[in-house]
Amino acid sequence: DPQRASEAGKKGGQNSHGGRKSDNS
Repeated sequence: DPQRASEAGKKGGQNSHGGRKSDNS
C-alpha cells in the first residue's frame, strides 16, 4: 500500500533522503 510505503519511507528514508526516495522505490 502507498500509505505503508510513506510511513516506511519517513522512518527508513531519514537514513537516505528524507523518506521520499523510499516512496518512489
